[in-house]
Amino acid sequence: MAGGQGMARSESGSRDGTGLSHLAAIEERIAALAGTLAPQAAPPPRARRFPTWEVARYMLPVSAAHLRRVLAADPGLPQGEAHGPGATRWFSLEEVERLRERFAARNTGHRPEPARIIALAQAAGDTGKTVIAAHLAMAARLDGWRVLMIDLDPAAALSRRFGIAPVAAHDGALGLLARHHGEMQQARNRERVSRGEAMLPLGPEQSRALRQPPEAALRQTAWPGLRIIPAGLGLARADLLIPAWRQTMPDWRPWQALPAMLRAAGLLDGHDLVIIDTGPGLGWLALAGLAAADLLLVPVRPSAEGCAETAAFLALLQEGLGGVEAAEAAIAQALGLPDFAFRWQGLHFVISRFSGQAEAAAIEAALGGLVLPGRLATTPMIGPAGPGLYAADYRDFGRETYIRAREPFDALWAGLRAILTGGVQASARR
Repeated sequence: MAGGQGMARSESGSRDGTGLSHLAAIEERIAALAGTLAPQAAPPPRARRFPTWEVARYMLPVSAAHLRRVLAADPGLPQGEAHGPGATRWFSLEEVERLRERFAARNTGHRPEPARIIALAQAAGDTGKTVIAAHLAMAARLDGWRVLMIDLDPAAALSRRFGIAPVAAHDGALGLLARHHGEMQQARNRERVSRGEAMLPLGPEQSRALRQPPEAALRQTAWPGLRIIPAGLGLARADLLIPAWRQTMPDWRPWQALPAMLRAAGLLDGHDLVIIDTGPGLGWLALAGLAAADLLLVPVRPSAEGCAETAAFLALLQEGLGGVEAAEAAIAQALGLPDFAFRWQGLHFVISRFSGQAEAAAIEAALGGLVLPGRLATTPMIGPAGPGLYAADYRDFGRETYIRAREPFDALWAGLRAILTGGVQASARR
């Protein structure tokens, strides 16, 4: 660019233009404006109640008539709420859990121990990752599974859907990675002291993370048994910080940090399923989340563009993790250690933003069993915010409309559940 126009300049003689000192002042003004323009706080989301027919059909499952007979015969069981004689009874999720205990002999589905980790994987934006993550979390929870969601998207779309405000970077997943790095550095410092060497100072992120337990990152949603480690814009710093942390300690492995911290805090034993929602792009934070997973789910839009972006993403994933794998394998060979390789229980595709039968059928024919059941279409019942259709009141749409809308998501969860409970227990973590 002629004359260097449009370029950031650092020469001491360059006084014109906007510098970092200007940004701080502008930041204060915009922050104050945000507070002024903020709408009146909406009431926190509430978990809805479930009518008898929905409890019987989807959550136990038994016939509605049988459920009514059991409730009539045992007044000690939750009876739900009814507004008037003969009116439909509505049950809270806690009451449904108690009913599950009563029908346990009929509903003894196996759940993996410890929790399996699945990650939504796609570098392109607007592919439905967050919608899929939210609906799988809700479907699993309504099926009786204890679910932990981890939001790795700085936009915090998943967190917002469940009414959780964005958090500072150190209060989310990046804090867990910082704590893992800090604990490892503390161990190295103890070794250095034993040899009479000077300790290496902890960074500010590590010092802060070490002052709070890993479980402090959790937030409870309105749904009992459904928790989240929320995100915030500060997560955008992760792709700058993680390489710097690796420079200070080259043998620190960020892809091991997240599952290690979840395991150390008892969060894998305390849940049945962990769902990671990654942001667009494929930086260090996303790679750490994908490498931590047992199973990868890749949303693909049924179109030429959707297939092209998915192929490009898979190439990027091979390049990103392939470089790490090659370096780790070389180290293992030099030290006489077992071979290193990333392994997942599986990689599966989810047809998202479904609109064309022919395109979806072509993808299913090409990929076969790698495509999970359920073609996920965009529907007003999902909406741009909120947990989605599982949290919707069917009376707003009609029972049959509600049933048809949830069918592809029910099929997707059923397919994923079959893999989680019947597949081999392999993992990318080494």
